[in-house]
Formats: sequence, structure tokens, C-alpha cells
Amino acid sequence: MCAERKCFVGSEVDYNRYNMSLYELIAVLVMSAIADGIVSFLFYRSIFVFVAIIVPMSVLFVKGYKRNRIEKRKWALECGFEEMLESVSNALITGYSLENSFYEAKKELSVLYDDKRDILCELGNICRKIKFNCKIESILMDFAKRSGIDDIHTFSEIIIVARKSGGNIISIVKQTAENIHDRREIEGEIRTLISGKKLEYRIMCIMPVGMLIYLGICSPGYMDVMYGNIAGQAVMTICLVIYAVSYYIAKKIMSFESSKEIKTSGKKHFSGDFCRLYRILKKGRFGGTIDKISKKAAKVYIDIPQNEACRRFWNEWFAYAKTGLAAAGVIVMADVLSGGKNIVYVLLFAAAVAVSIPYMKLKEVDRKLKYRDEQLILDYPDVINRICLLIGAGSSMKRAWEKIVNDYTENNSSNKAGLHYVYEEMKKSLLELKSGTPESVVYERFGQRIRLIPYMKLSAILVHNLKKGNRYILEQLNMSSLDAYGQRKESIKRMGEEASSKLLFPIILQFILVLIIIMYPAIISL
Repeated sequence: MCAERKCFVGSEVDYNRYNMSLYELIAVLVMSAIADGIVSFLFYRSIFVFVAIIVPMSVLFVKGYKRNRIEKRKWALECGFEEMLESVSNALITGYSLENSFYEAKKELSVLYDDKRDILCELGNICRKIKFNCKIESILMDFAKRSGIDDIHTFSEIIIVARKSGGNIISIVKQTAENIHDRREIEGEIRTLISGKKLEYRIMCIMPVGMLIYLGICSPGYMDVMYGNIAGQAVMTICLVIYAVSYYIAKKIMSFESSKEIKTSGKKHFSGDFCRLYRILKKGRFGGTIDKISKKAAKVYIDIPQNEACRRFWNEWFAYAKTGLAAAGVIVMADVLSGGKNIVYVLLFAAAVAVSIPYMKLKEVDRKLKYRDEQLILDYPDVINRICLLIGAGSSMKRAWEKIVNDYTENNSSNKAGLHYVYEEMKKSLLELKSGTPESVVYERFGQRIRLIPYMKLSAILVHNLKKGNRYILEQLNMSSLDAYGQRKESIKRMGEEASSKLLFPIILQFILVLIIIMYPAIISL
């Protein structure tokens, strides 16, 4: 017990946090002050603006720097972890035990990296703890918690299962390394797809600043109308807002990842409109359409019961309909008060507004359903690989299913992670299993609810092997995993191309900003 406690004493790194050195803090603060000076001078030429925004600018720079360093450090650690697993796998194949294979991995990686690399420091901690007779499962779990990397967390859990049930450790280590390699390859393809657009956008970001500097030096009097008066300052503020919005949109697009998350449905507010209007519409000639839309809504709001999801959607739709009618009424009333000379065109415009606002809600469901299908396709390789690893570690299909659901629930409760449709569907299936429903029926319903080809194939494999025996299930799942990664790569390429094309919008905003800077002084001087 004393040795177990002693082996965890030391300066271990929490990779979810970053502690800046004094030199880094000073450098970031200087950069924030320079950026603040550029903004306050070029857009306002005011010392008061410089003083007013120096604190928020410094906070943004410090937070952004920390976030960037954490991401880069985790990426480097994940790359090193993949190479560590390859070395551990080679050592296991040659006959070393799992514990001794980490010593061999440390010897191999010390040739490639210097002693300051995080993966070598972690390998040193692992080897030191092994000398204190700590269990390798506890060591890896501690490493996973500090790293915050899903692959390391999954690997540590699989090792725990394998050591308890006597699973194939060599196969587990090798397959985990392959999974990490495939994910890094996909993320590399994403970066390649949008790298050209990134460069274009960065050039466009420099254009407004460069234009202001050029005009200020070459034509100092031309820009005087933009400063010292309310109208000019308002225009410059609008320009600054456009610049910030375009930067934010581009950053969100360029942070495109190989997995998608959405927030949970949140609080549910229901009103009495649902019972009255929904029943009226359902009894009419639109009853079939209402049922079809309700089923779509149930798929979108998967984290709440189906009846509540239907109720929530139609309450929101009725709220949109009321907003549309109110907006149309305001438009018509305004025209009537002004004389009503163009009443026909106003009525047509008001009708279009009244229809388009609730129609937007219907299109939102279609957009979320498309998002749902994309997320399910992206998550499928991770699900199938976790099932393969758990079964290869000696777990039964039912226990593997329960383990995956429990891990997802735990991560959501502790980290407030985004909602994943596949795990929510698996959660429903787990409840059915616990209620006594036969496994074959549960897996068949799972595929029918999702209604995507990869999951229907998975459902068929599980049902078939329950009926015929589980002798070849691992081979079939591994083959399905290879197909899943092929489909995932194709989906990622398509989504990466879409993200690349979406960068045109912030580029257009930057172009509009340049036009405003050039054209406004010319128009005012006429």
C-alpha cells in the first residue's frame, strides 16, 4: 500500500492546462498591446480606445495562446503515443512482458527524441512506477486522465479488461496503434484540403489593415472624414465588427475536425398550443405530413423521449408561425399608416414573411438530420473499433456494449461533452437489454432506428452471430472496420471540400470591408 501511494508522488503534467512562463506571459502581453495599438490607431486614432480595450485584448491573447499550446502539446503527445505503442507491440512480439515492453520502448524512443519530449517523460514515469510495483493498469489510467486524449483513455480501459479476462494484449496494442494512425492520416488530409483557402484568407485579413496604413501614409487627408466625427467613427466601428465576424467564422470553419458534436437539447418548455393546434392539423388533410415531420423531429431530439421531442418541435414551430404572422402584421400596419399606396406589393411581401419564418424551422430539421447522418458515419469506425478491442480483450458483446455506453455517460457528465447520436441509440438499446429484451431483437431494433447502411450491417452481423455462434464475429467486425474507415475518409474528403468552399464567405466579408474603407471617404467628399 505504501509503495502504491509512493509511486504516484511527483510532478506529473496535466495536459488539459498550460502554465505560462514569465517570458511567455510578457511576450503575449506585448503582442496584445501591439494589436491593441494597431486597432485603436487605424480604426479610431484615440488613446481612450487603446486604454479601454487593453485589458480584454490581453485576456483574449492569453487565453488563445494557452489554448493553442494545449492543442499542439496534445497533438505531439498523441503522435508520440502512437510510436510508443508500435515499439511496445514490437517488444511484445519478441517475447517481452507488457511491463518490460515499456522499458524497451523507452530505449527506442530515446534515440529519436530528446529528453524534454512529453512522451519520453511519460515513459520515464511509467518505468519508474513499474519499479515501485505499481499496476500497469493504474499507471495507464492515470496517464489517460492527465492527457485528456480519447485514444489513451480507450487503450487503458482495454488493457484493464484484457488483464482481467486474459485477452490478446499484442493484438490490442497493434490495433490501437493502427487506429491512431488512421485518425492522424484523416486529420492530415483535412489540413491539406483547406490549407490553400487558409492562405487566401490570411492574405485577405492583411488587406484591410494594409489598406488603412497605405492610405494613412500616402493620402493622409483622404481618411480624415473617418475620424473625429460620429458618422465616421460609426462606419469604422461597423468595419471592425465585420472584420471580427469574418475572422470568427473563418476560425470556426478552419477548426473543422474529423468528428462532430452537438449540444444536448437542454431545458424543455411546453405550452398548451401543442395539444390544440397539433390535433387540428393532424386530423386534417395534412395528417400524413405531420406524422412524417414528427418522426424527423424525434430523430433530431434523441436525448429526450419521442413524445416530448414531438411536443417540443411543434411548440417551437408554432412559436415561429406566431412570429411570422406578427411580423407580417407589422409590415401591413406600417404601410397602411404611411398611406397604403403599394398595398398589393406589401401584402405579397408580408405573406412571404409569414410563410418563410415557420418554413425556416422545417428546413432546420432537415439540416439537423443531415448533420445527424454525417455524425453517425464519422463515429462508426470509433464504435466498431472499441467493440473489436473489447471483444478481443475477452469481453462479451453485451458487456462491451454496456462498457461503451457507461464511458460515454461518464464523459458527458464530467466534461459536458457534446451529444453523439450513436451512443444515445446504444443507450436506448442498453435499457432494452436490462429490461429483458432478447439481444437479437435489441440489435435488430438498433439498426432499424438508425437506418444507415453501416449500422444495419453491424446489426446484421451481431444478430447472425447470436444465432449461429460467436466464433467468427471478431473477424467480421475487423472487416467491417476496414470498410468503415474507407467510408469515413470519403466523408471527410467531401466535408473538407465543403469547409474549403465555405471560406469564401469570410473572404467576401473582407472584400466588402475593403470596399467600405475605400468608397466611404470618396462618397462623403462628393
